[in-house]
Amino acid sequence: MKIRTSFLPIRLVIGQERPVTLTVEVKNTEEEPRNFSVNVSLPKKLGFDRAGLTTEARQRLGTIEPGEWGSASFKIYSKFGIKEGIYDIDVYVREHPIGRFDKDLAVGKTRASLRVISG
Repeated sequence: MKIRTSFLPIRLVIGQERPVTLTVEVKNTEEEPRNFSVNVSLPKKLGFDRAGLTTEARQRLGTIEPGEWGSASFKIYSKFGIKEGIYDIDVYVREHPIGRFDKDLAVGKTRASLRVISG
């Protein structure tokens, strides 16, 4: 599998209520179709909801054909008291057999770095 990450907008501005969207793209490099799921783990000063209570999220991409790309998007908000800097976000992509999400054939890990600036 190949994994790409991107942010839109490319940085988070402190004090704005607008979230940043993390997009995770996964390419199936196997010769057979596979199911994929994406897990994202945020540092403590970021959250998937406005209150910042949820710091872990998972999305199932479903079946991706050989050579094809699939993607998942996650909205990320800042918590009160966040400081400027680079925040590393752990991204895990799990490859599953067709029809199953309870068994992992492979796990890929990457890190996406989100830049936080003051407005």
